[in-house]
Amino acid sequence: MENIWKKLSLIALLMAAVMAFAACSSAPQQPADLSVPQVEKAIRINATDVEIYFADGYTGSSKPDVKQFAVTDSKGNSVQLSHGYGYGGGVFFDNMLTLRLAANFAEGDGAETLKLTYNGNKYDVPYDAYYKYSTVADCGVTVKGGRTLIQPEKTLARAAEMVDVLLSESQFLADKMVESGCFLAVYGPDEHAYYIPEHRTSYDPKMLYVEGFGGTTCSITEANVWHWLETTQDKPRADYFTKYWDENILAHEFSHGIKISGMDILADQSLANEYQMLYRHAKAAGLWPDSYAISNSDEFFATLTTIWFNVMNESGQDDYWDGVRGPINTRDELYNYDKDTYRFFSKIYPFTTLGENWENVADKCTVTTLEKEKAVDLEKEYTFAYPAEAVASADGINFTDEFKIVYNPSGHVLDTNATSFGAGLWWDYVATYFDTAGPAKYTFEEVESVKQENGKSVYTVKIRNVDNGYLSVKNGKVIINNMAPAVFTVAVDSNGIAEVSCADGNLYIDETPADGTIAKVDFSQQSGQWRAVALAEPKNIVFVHDATADGRSEGTTAAEGDTVKLEAAVPQGKSFTGWRVTGGTVADEKAISTTLTMPAGDVVVWAEFE
Repeated sequence: MENIWKKLSLIALLMAAVMAFAACSSAPQQPADLSVPQVEKAIRINATDVEIYFADGYTGSSKPDVKQFAVTDSKGNSVQLSHGYGYGGGVFFDNMLTLRLAANFAEGDGAETLKLTYNGNKYDVPYDAYYKYSTVADCGVTVKGGRTLIQPEKTLARAAEMVDVLLSESQFLADKMVESGCFLAVYGPDEHAYYIPEHRTSYDPKMLYVEGFGGTTCSITEANVWHWLETTQDKPRADYFTKYWDENILAHEFSHGIKISGMDILADQSLANEYQMLYRHAKAAGLWPDSYAISNSDEFFATLTTIWFNVMNESGQDDYWDGVRGPINTRDELYNYDKDTYRFFSKIYPFTTLGENWENVADKCTVTTLEKEKAVDLEKEYTFAYPAEAVASADGINFTDEFKIVYNPSGHVLDTNATSFGAGLWWDYVATYFDTAGPAKYTFEEVESVKQENGKSVYTVKIRNVDNGYLSVKNGKVIINNMAPAVFTVAVDSNGIAEVSCADGNLYIDETPADGTIAKVDFSQQSGQWRAVALAEPKNIVFVHDATADGRSEGTTAAEGDTVKLEAAVPQGKSFTGWRVTGGTVADEKAISTTLTMPAGDVVVWAEFE
């Protein structure tokens, strides 16, 4: 009898459970509030970065507020977030928020699982590395692969082959790149370049069409590595192909690294200086007009690299420059079009191609007046002639000059107009917090003599706004205060980039405004990168060919309105026919000896013969 009652009781319990389940199943579900982000998962992708994924149905117009998130370690200890990361502490795109932790956590097998708190809910944050694959090219540079690569081992091996070709004649550049931490990252389908963790803080939706970036971290899409086109029949995914059908973006973006993380920071700056003079010469000579290449020295280096290896797309018409590309896209054309720049690249690059799927691209147009000579290996000892005083002095800041303080969020030099540092301006921010019209002007007053530390010139200075007084700090913000000037440390590297800090913290810009004005400058844990750029007008260069300027075969420097003496160097068996200049006024265009009145910028002078 007792067993029967036990069975009946069990049946009743089961029936009650079924009825309860049915009631729950039939009850209307409460829809999620899609006006606030709903967290789906969170992972830590490296030592410091946490990815938080949100439901696709999120209808909000702005990114989640970073202040709503809290992170703790496995022992329950609070983990601080990096205030200086991204914009307001995080980067949000594709329903994914990336937070950066202020402390490093171990990576690899058995890595610590963190905890995330958001809207009262707690989530595990396991470690799941973004970079799943890695190889080292023969030259020593590391190539890393992201989590979505289709054929990771083959892709990294092919990318490493191209890296080795690019650096095969310049191991000294490869060594400097390795020393500075430069590497190449390859990402796969369904991602864009900002998925690369090192690129995320510069996220810009207007730049999603690109297929990689260059710098200390260089990146490239897997489709471009293999030259998969929309018409390629045997590619792994029919919907995955490069948009740059005749342009090797790996060569372009990785060459940014060769320049920025290699050549530009060599102890011996002679190669970097020669290159800068070549760029100024090409610009003054009117070469590469209406093209991306001539826009600044970094893009000139990268674009000319792709041309050297015959993997650059062209404008599609003879004698036509379309604002981005031109009719010059092969090494032979470079040899005949801009021989001085050709000579420079012949010193650092091999006379070969990138091989396999990037052997050569189509060459359908040209400059119709161009000679058709075959490119040859010119003397590698050749150095482009330029006046030595045109190169910015590395000895230090002239504290009697006025300066602008210019923020450089990219972390490297993007333009090369002459200044006292040999670096130029990208964005001149208006210091609105000073209540002044136009960019603020500064002088630096030296407190201690300059020191050399870790390859940087380190100054201890007071910074005076020319109109209003000294910079100081009050309640964590930069202010003008004549009575209590702050003492700043300015550490200037070989590119002219200055890290400005003081005892109360480091200069930090907490948002990047679109209109070129500073929204707010605070003192925080992370140093911003700034340039202190001299306002004193630089002298312009007179580049000469088959002539002397003020008696100098390497050319000279002069200010606008100065008079420069020109003398033709007439080759034996030739007759002088006249002068050709890119600017200024020649007193007598038919005289072997004459004068040039300097224009506002650099000028190139040719003595011509028959």
